[in-house]
Amino acid sequence: MPTTIGESLPKLLDDCTELILKERNPKKVKELRKQQKQIAKKLQELIDKNVRQDTAEYKEAVEGIQEAHETVKAAIKDLGKVAETIEKIAKVVNLISKAADMVA
Repeated sequence: MPTTIGESLPKLLDDCTELILKERNPKKVKELRKQQKQIAKKLQELIDKNVRQDTAEYKEAVEGIQEAHETVKAAIKDLGKVAETIEKIAKVVNLISKAADMVA
């Protein structure tokens, strides 16, 4: 069980996604998505307030995330691109790790 906000919020987002995929009531799905967006916004605020944005590592991570986002969007349209997307996300995780190391 996660013991920090940093561990808990991403897990909660994953759990919400799983619940959204299973729930059949459109009103409940709409409310769950609204709450999921609120959680993501708070996670964003925590990151933005605690991670130095003036480092090369941070800038590389932002660029990598943007590239990964575009790759994910392409894979949504063409599932043949999922393997490429997995590789891109793995690289982004490494970049994010380097940026996070600057916080410690």
